Amino acid sequence: DKRAPGIAGAAQASPHSHIVVIDPTGHFLIVCEKAGERIYVYRLGGDKLVLASLYQCPMGTGPRHAVFDKNTGRMFMTCEFSDEIWSFDFETETGVLKFIDKQNTLSGFEGRNEPATIQILPNGKFVYMNNRGEDTIVWFAISEDGHLEKRGKVDVSKCPNDPANATRCMTLSPDGSFLLVPDRPADVLRSFAVNPDTGELTEVAQLPVQNPVFIQFVEL
Repeated sequence: DKRAPGIAGAAQASPHSHIVVIDPTGHFLIVCEKAGERIYVYRLGGDKLVLASLYQCPMGTGPRHAVFDKNTGRMFMTCEFSDEIWSFDFETETGVLKFIDKQNTLSGFEGRNEPATIQILPNGKFVYMNNRGEDTIVWFAISEDGHLEKRGKVDVSKCPNDPANATRCMTLSPDGSFLLVPDRPADVLRSFAVNPDTGELTEVAQLPVQNPVFIQFVEL
């Protein structure tokens, strides 16, 4: 049971929000909640959050991280338990999510794996996610109707034991030219150049950093 290791730990002891993102209109707050396998959508405004919609995922999905395409308003999500990436249409008037597509994130790997972070290119052509266990960064092409097609992957350092200690974060530069990856097992920060037409990643630099976990760009 892939869910057993996570559920036995504190992360799955009870329902709680795993990530919170705001939709491109700024009117809704989206909460991925792994233990209950739900996506909550709250309407912003006033003194408190008001539940606008609730999407119940099948058991064994594990909704983890989500990101919006600012061009189309679609949402993309990684699923920690099922090794999948999902795409949704998002109704900006009602806050309702409508499922479009899902694809497996692995390439023949059969061990324990936990998808984590997700990023989308500013041009809306490709979405990236990372596998902890297979220890890869994978990218998918996004069709005009929101369907996904796996296009490639690059390896990061293998985690010697628990996927929870593997590389778990990556961040695109604001213009989408580079993808920065804190490669935790290797104690390095990796920089990949991004081809905006093919999605291909080419490593261009490494910086030694002890136990890097998270990275984020800040506009000053």
